[in-house]
Amino acid sequence: MIGRRAVLGCCVMLTSAAGCDYLFQLDHIDRGRDAASTDATKDGAGDAVDAVGWGGPCETMTPTFRDTFDGPLVCSQWDSKYDDTGTTVVEDGMLKITANANSVAGCKKNTSLPFGKGVTAVVPEVVRGAGAYTVLQIHDANLQILASGEDNKLRFQTSASADIGTPVTYAATMKWWRIRPGASAIVGEYSTDGTNWIMLGSQITTVPTLIGIEITVGAGNSPSMGTGTFDELTLCP
Repeated sequence: MIGRRAVLGCCVMLTSAAGCDYLFQLDHIDRGRDAASTDATKDGAGDAVDAVGWGGPCETMTPTFRDTFDGPLVCSQWDSKYDDTGTTVVEDGMLKITANANSVAGCKKNTSLPFGKGVTAVVPEVVRGAGAYTVLQIHDANLQILASGEDNKLRFQTSASADIGTPVTYAATMKWWRIRPGASAIVGEYSTDGTNWIMLGSQITTVPTLIGIEITVGAGNSPSMGTGTFDELTLCP
């Protein structure tokens, strides 16, 4: 991860993150799209978005990429990992990341995977505290789902941390996160049961054929509280 300390510094200080790769600043812009939607909903252009209805989550299809974080090596199925001094990272059936002040850690898969029906992550815990964040991000499309430990919100965003739709108050039951393609938009969603999905927002854009994936836990100037965990990540064809 190139220049991640510089990225963390500029984002925590709430300065412009236009040139940052991970762009986890909390300087949000609410675009005011409707966030109360279900699986068979509409994208931002008003086009019908196909209901996915996954079971597991790819039904009988073989996932394009899947990690259940069984370890023992951290991020062994990914192209790279990063962990600043001050982070604790363990993989033992879950990826568990504790980030202290001014530190960040995570796994990154390069932009080479078919977007297919989208990527789903199971996120049982998120970090709390000022400047803390737990993130599922897709590259090329430059979009992310972020749980903010500072204001206890779950948000769908651009990589520049501009909110798409309306952030919702985070609850521990919101542990399924999904970013998937719609007809003419990319949709960010969450679920409390892995079956019924609620839309956080949708971004009208050219849907990429290939994406990269990144999962990150980090903290700002104040020490985070708790550990961000990822139980499973799946990309469906």
